[in-house]
Amino acid sequence: RRQRQMCIRDSTDSENKVHKQTFGVTVNDAIKTITLENNNFKTNYKYGENLNLSGLSLKVTKESGATTTVPVTSGMISGYNPNKLGNQTLTINYEGKQFTTVVNVVDYVKDITLTPPTKNEYKIGETLSLVGGSITEKMESGENGRKILLHYANIDCVLLRTEVSKQKR
Repeated sequence: RRQRQMCIRDSTDSENKVHKQTFGVTVNDAIKTITLENNNFKTNYKYGENLNLSGLSLKVTKESGATTTVPVTSGMISGYNPNKLGNQTLTINYEGKQFTTVVNVVDYVKDITLTPPTKNEYKIGETLSLVGGSITEKMESGENGRKILLHYANIDCVLLRTEVSKQKR
């Protein structure tokens, strides 16, 4: 709020006096445009990961041409669920205007479960059989991931010591 002085000259007054009055006026510098700015805003998230708003801001331009940058805060955002997989549209609310941006939540392998091969007894010199063996991925979301059948190409291990039990005759 600014104070302004108004001068009024009374032309009917023979002394040509000037009467001064002070009154307040409000000058509003209204918003002309608002644009969403993405400065390396993270758009890919792991399941359960919190939203990181670093790099996401609004550029506010006023009628006077003055610009300000407003960081996007969690209070402006709706539509994010860290426990929902896939693309999610975030809605950003500011000064009665809405903007959207998209993020993606992906699952990841938390652990694995090994199903051993069906054959587990061998004679000396007999070749190892991986038939029936598999690895199942356990995802962070609790879902099962891929089931990978055991194959010599995907096994990387070294047999360090073998103990053979001998039966007495």
